[in-house]
Amino acid sequence: MSEKLNELIEAVRKNRKYSVWTKEQNIESYSKELLDEAKEVILSIENNDLENLKEELGDVLWDALIMMAICEEKYGISIDSAIGSVIDKFKRRKPHVFQEKIVSLDEEKRVWKAEKEKEKKEKESKKVIRINNDAEKNGMIFINTDGGSRGNPGLAAIGIIIRDKNDKIIELYKEKIGVTTNNVAEYKAIIKALNLAKNYTNNEIILSSDSEVVVRQITGKYKISKDHLKVLFDEVKKEEKNFSKVGYNHVFREDLYQSKADALVNQALDER
Repeated sequence: MSEKLNELIEAVRKNRKYSVWTKEQNIESYSKELLDEAKEVILSIENNDLENLKEELGDVLWDALIMMAICEEKYGISIDSAIGSVIDKFKRRKPHVFQEKIVSLDEEKRVWKAEKEKEKKEKESKKVIRINNDAEKNGMIFINTDGGSRGNPGLAAIGIIIRDKNDKIIELYKEKIGVTTNNVAEYKAIIKALNLAKNYTNNEIILSSDSEVVVRQITGKYKISKDHLKVLFDEVKKEEKNFSKVGYNHVFREDLYQSKADALVNQALDER
């Protein structure tokens, strides 16, 4: 079994290296291949076609490994780390299996649900680095946001710094947001920042970003041609309604707080 799996992984890596078509694929384009094969599996089950099911399951495994190989190459997410991640997760969620014990269905569900909730809380806690609970409510606040991807498109993250009128940091926030472009990441950082700001004020906000393009788009100085960015623009405008006034500044990355927001983005991207 392990020899066959290792042989398959090696074949996947060779395919990525020597197949012109496969080399041209990214995770967005190849995800459609994986989805199509998953649909073929379902069709085989519905038709009770066991011979075809065996083939289609193999195709799903092949395509999943191709996706892992692309992530390994582009984003440094190795196949071994992906496999290790799922093993570790199931060790936490189904410990009785690895202890070779049988428990009741209710107990299995209870442990699974509890561990899943714990994992969710831990992920959320990693996003918020620091909160100053003594911050003045409904005072003017200042925000620096940054969003970036490694590859454009590539694995992306956002970083946010929220300060009060006395320049005390109220909150630092970082989060991976999946694979997307720099512009989308910049927009999502602003949307998230405005959403977080509702916890502190409904008054005036000054938001700074090092993306001159996005700042000029949001302030109406540049037109937006791409539909997916128009959707994000509308989300920004919706969030703005929660405050008496929202102003936007373009700042350079070397700015004290902007550089900190940029550092948060890189911290999030570096986390495994």
